[in-house]
Amino acid sequence: RSSDLDGTSVTASPAPTFTLSVTDQGNFTETDVVCKVAVVGTSISGTKVIPSIAKGQTTTCDVTLRTSPPKGSYTIKASVEAVPGEKDLTNNSQGFTVVFK
Repeated sequence: RSSDLDGTSVTASPAPTFTLSVTDQGNFTETDVVCKVAVVGTSISGTKVIPSIAKGQTTTCDVTLRTSPPKGSYTIKASVEAVPGEKDLTNNSQGFTVVFK
């Protein structure tokens, strides 16, 4: 939940890792599910691929930023790319504020 994370202090160096919880709520096993984390207002981001996730399964995806972000308060956007046939994308992304120190 983003409200649990808002305002959290995070060490900027080394580049931090964010853990996303991903649930396959569809009717099929999905493969090559892309997770992304971006520091809004910068070009800093990271991606990680979940090789396979079965229907109904929840797994985690550890996404490390490619470089260390600048110090300060930033919004983080965590998202999971749509899979083939997915129509409801409202639960595929979440934003929260962190303070990089």
